[in-house]
Amino acid sequence: NHANVLMNSFHPNIGVIYDLLVADIICVEAAGSGGGTASNVLGVIWLSPLYRWTAIDYTEALLHETVHISLFLEDVLYGLSTDARLVHEPDALALSAIRGERRPVDKSFHSCCVALAIAQFYSSIGMIEKVKDLPPPLSTAIDELYGPAYKYLSSHGKHILDVLKDSTEKQSVSLAA
Repeated sequence: NHANVLMNSFHPNIGVIYDLLVADIICVEAAGSGGGTASNVLGVIWLSPLYRWTAIDYTEALLHETVHISLFLEDVLYGLSTDARLVHEPDALALSAIRGERRPVDKSFHSCCVALAIAQFYSSIGMIEKVKDLPPPLSTAIDELYGPAYKYLSSHGKHILDVLKDSTEKQSVSLAA
C-alpha cells in the first residue's frame, strides 16, 4: 500500500497507468532477481523481494515492471521494432542502461525507458544520490540506439527514442543544477 501511495505521489499518471495495467503481483523466491514481467503475460508482475525492502524499494520494482508492461502493450498496439525476429542480429545490439552490457535493441530500448523512469522517481522524492550514476550510462545507451541498431526500430520506436533522449537531457540538466 505504501508503494502505491508513493507511485501516485511521484506522478499521478503513473499511478493510473499502474492501476490500469497491473492485474496481478506474484511473489516468488528467485535468487539474483528482484522481479520481472513477460511480454506474453501482460498485466502480471512477479517480485522476489528481499526482507529488507522498504516501500521505496517496492515502488522502484513496481515502477520498473510497469514501464515494461506499458512498453509491451505499446509494442503490441504500434510496434517498436521493424521485425522482432531481427533484434538479435549482431548490429542490433546496444548498451543496456540498467545492466551495463550490450543487449538486443528491444532490451536496450526497454532499459533506457526504465532507467529514466527510475531517475525521475528518485529525483521527485529527493533521493538524488540514487540517480547520480544513471544519466551518463543512460545517455550512452540512448546514443547507441541511434547507431546501427536504429534501423531495427519502427517509426514509432524512433519517435519514442527521440522523446526519451529529450527527456533524458532535461533530467540530466535538473540533476546537475
